[in-house]
Amino acid sequence: MNISEALESTQWKNLSLELKTQVMNQVLKYFVSPLKKVSDVTYQQFELDGVKCGSFECSIDGERFVLVPGNQAAILGWGSGTQGIARNLWDQTPAQENESYRKIKSNYGLKTAEDWEIFVNESTSPLRKQNIAPMLVQKRAQPVGSTYIGDLDIITGEFNGRLEDFLPIKQSLLSYFKQAQTFEESLQFVPPTRDF
Repeated sequence: MNISEALESTQWKNLSLELKTQVMNQVLKYFVSPLKKVSDVTYQQFELDGVKCGSFECSIDGERFVLVPGNQAAILGWGSGTQGIARNLWDQTPAQENESYRKIKSNYGLKTAEDWEIFVNESTSPLRKQNIAPMLVQKRAQPVGSTYIGDLDIITGEFNGRLEDFLPIKQSLLSYFKQAQTFEESLQFVPPTRDF
């Protein structure tokens, strides 16, 4: 079995931890630039809606990534009716309903859970199966071209991260979060103009 076959979810689930470790080492060796610092590779169990998968998490240049095995028949779309939707959605009191909810409810005559089930199934796309390649997925999304320098608690103003990058922009950045203290200050408040 080659590395691409081993990374398919049906094969991946049947591999021993030793073989999974060897495959992860190959992924890091051949698919991650040797100029990147790879550290803290750990095997973990992940679960989503009852589906479990054991895979690896690692740090690449200080950012956390997860190895997600591929799937040759990933189901895309919605085919569960109202399963997975909050059951109290269709039992809201008039005070809880918003305008768009009232329009949908009255336009389609939705009165029971079964009415909602039919509405959801008719309003969503049919299920589709797609081939999803295996990938290393970054755990913390950030916009393309940006660089993560740390975490700022906007309540306390405490910063955890690379101070040498934060200190030059500290005052400008904090001004985005500073609120006017009095009524008069709020009338004269001018939002900051500097872009980062």
